[in-house]
Amino acid sequence: MSGCFFFAGHGMQVDGSNYLAAVDTDVNGEVEAKHSSLALNQVIEVMEKADNASSIIILDACRNNPFERSWARSMSSRGLAPVYAPRGTMVAYATSPGQIASDGRGRNGAYTAALLEHLATPDCSIEGMFKRVRNTLSTATDGKQISWEHTSLAGDFFFNLSLGARIDEYADTSLRDSLFVIDEKKASHRVIKALKSHNWYQQNPAVEEFTASVAGRALSNSLFVVGRNIYQAACGGSKTAYTYITDFMSSTAGLKSELRKAILDGMLFEVFFDPNARLRKEFKTRKFQELFHLQQHTGLKSSFDFIAECLLPDIGRFYTVPGKIHAVVVDVVTKPGTIAASHVLKSVHCGGESILWMEDADYDPEPGELPMLEKLNLAKFEERIAEQMLVPEALLTVKYASFPKTGKEKNLLPVWMDDAKEIGTPPISSPIKAFPTFAPQTPLHRHPREVPMSITCFIRYEIDPFQKAQFTTYVENWARIIPRLGGHLLGYFVPHEGSSYEAWGRSGKEERSFPQPVPASYLQAPTVTIAAA
Repeated sequence: MSGCFFFAGHGMQVDGSNYLAAVDTDVNGEVEAKHSSLALNQVIEVMEKADNASSIIILDACRNNPFERSWARSMSSRGLAPVYAPRGTMVAYATSPGQIASDGRGRNGAYTAALLEHLATPDCSIEGMFKRVRNTLSTATDGKQISWEHTSLAGDFFFNLSLGARIDEYADTSLRDSLFVIDEKKASHRVIKALKSHNWYQQNPAVEEFTASVAGRALSNSLFVVGRNIYQAACGGSKTAYTYITDFMSSTAGLKSELRKAILDGMLFEVFFDPNARLRKEFKTRKFQELFHLQQHTGLKSSFDFIAECLLPDIGRFYTVPGKIHAVVVDVVTKPGTIAASHVLKSVHCGGESILWMEDADYDPEPGELPMLEKLNLAKFEERIAEQMLVPEALLTVKYASFPKTGKEKNLLPVWMDDAKEIGTPPISSPIKAFPTFAPQTPLHRHPREVPMSITCFIRYEIDPFQKAQFTTYVENWARIIPRLGGHLLGYFVPHEGSSYEAWGRSGKEERSFPQPVPASYLQAPTVTIAAA
């Protein structure tokens, strides 16, 4: 474990010792200031006793002492004095001993500005990072300010280790599977090649042929990549890959524990990391719940520890780190709906903070209009909460402040409901898109002379098997739009076998009312043909 102490502000040297001024430091005299400030030696001593492997102290405090004129102090004691650094400690100063530092032009001093520029550089040792800071600082101050470090570090320290450097269980070409080289002489590599085809007719047989016997002859690095691609195939609609996940324990029966772990590690890794081993901006969550359902098996714990370790540097994106068994409690506040036993969602809270917010102002109703609502039973509502919060359902508890839960209630959600996290946003907000559908709060009434009729629309597509991800996005968008406009999506149908590239979309069953008799022009359902680009 390592410790870091950072201070930016006024520091002063009194009788050869360094002190860091607080907001309430008494500056009427040196004695008063000394005993109402924090002694740097105290900081060093506390960090030494904390038994850290490395202790880093960074001081942007070598600034001109504004009190020295009233103290009539000698100018020979300007800046901060050198200090003793115990083994495993580095003390970094904004400037050389006895000199003073620039306050800079922005909100930070020149030193802190240079530090922020290089602090997150991946795989750069702390010594190399501070050299970069020194060069940037010298350039920014025309050589007038030179930063300085006093170190007794015994080991290597990095502020930002890339994933490949932090995780040493698998080769970089497995973590970054875009670099993985296929060797078709190896059975496991042939499976990977088929899974990467994005073609169900190749993916499904490949998974069926990936028996425990085949897996048992492969190396862990190859199995990790197999796991990644089985998960992506399942998300892409491969039923055999999906079954492999849900029946994982039986599918891998007889495998050595380290080989089974490699496959599951790869599956979990694929959820959160892209082919270049960078954290995804949008996680691949389509089969998240099914995959994390495996967490109940104690023999698989090492895989969930693995993904938790991978994600720890990005803990701010999650309500709980995936892989850790940490329960999450959500409090839901509703108001009574106009339909019996229905409730309209008002707010959702986690950790005392509201996590429900409007992702798009276009969803806001016009003055005098009722908000669009989506009707869900409690089970579906809680599935939605778990999905958007990225929390395994087994670890999520939803409490309802407005009514006792019986399971027969129906929730009416604003179509803009959004409660997930996104990188770069505050912890309580981030958009994973909700599914905007329209559900009227009161039943529709029909004139006695009118008759109901269903209109079904068939849409034919010519799909490019190499652009399946784009077609999936297209389908998901329309899956949200059609119900919102009052229609019913019956489904999208793609070929399961053979070489056909023809797909169909079918929607309808929208109740329409017509005067009797029904015009003949309405008796034939329209057909639209669209050739995909």
